[in-house]
Amino acid sequence: MHALCFRFYSTAESGVTRTALWSAEKLTRDSVAGAQGETRVNAFHVESAIDAEDRADIADYRGSGYDRGHMAPSGDMPSDDAQYESFSLGNMVPQAPDNNRHLWQGIEIATRAMAKSEGEIYVVTGPLFIGPRALLNARVSVPTQIWKAIYAPQRGAAAYVTANRPGAGYAVISIAELAQITGIDPFPALPASVKQSAMSLPPPRPSGRKLKSGQVPLTDLGIGAQGTGAGLSAEVTAADTTEAGDRSSPETTTRSHTERHRAQEQQEHTAASAPQGVGYILDTVLRALNMILRLVSSVSH
Repeated sequence: MHALCFRFYSTAESGVTRTALWSAEKLTRDSVAGAQGETRVNAFHVESAIDAEDRADIADYRGSGYDRGHMAPSGDMPSDDAQYESFSLGNMVPQAPDNNRHLWQGIEIATRAMAKSEGEIYVVTGPLFIGPRALLNARVSVPTQIWKAIYAPQRGAAAYVTANRPGAGYAVISIAELAQITGIDPFPALPASVKQSAMSLPPPRPSGRKLKSGQVPLTDLGIGAQGTGAGLSAEVTAADTTEAGDRSSPETTTRSHTERHRAQEQQEHTAASAPQGVGYILDTVLRALNMILRLVSSVSH
């Protein structure tokens, strides 16, 4: 697993799936306003910080029928540099075009509107892989579902979940239920009482339009009634474990990230949490990325 820290978001990329495993960001009223003044430039690029054999390539997506779907969206990025960094393939998953351009776009718009209303929110977004993995170019894994977890300090927490396919159905679930389904706890520092209750989330409105359908049961999204599909396969676990041992320590990554962003006062970057890998992210990575939350919170206060 490769942990990457950018100006406005952090992400973890898997050398097995060659996709983002999660991306974390803090949205504020000011950052959303700043992002509205930015012009999108489709600067998709390979992630040079990752070895070629472990990363996706532009050619992997070409002609596949899938979009290069942002986990931390370009629409959240309040500067030209942050915009460019959001187009790293380390922040991407193969996403069904209808999902990416309609329902998921509506979820991203609703999330930014929530940040404007609340003043600040923490967001972690990631893919889910259930069952045998479909591949692009025999290299890049295609997720079966995509989720976006949101924590609003004044209100609580919840997550959107969609199937990675055409359609307008989505679910809103608690963080505890998300953790059970995905094997990831996006906000490990939150009290259990906050995780157990799903706050209300605004309905997605793609391009400002009301959806024809709304919330649906998880079973309609391809997720079993008992929360089947706890993250990636054992193959991913084993490979990412080996991979993580070959890289610099998560503690080193955390320190360098914090020091760099203290020096860049024009940008505030907060990794709101680190996903906990029940069966697919190392405990050491969880502990180190929890340090990001504590360190950056101390800076912002």
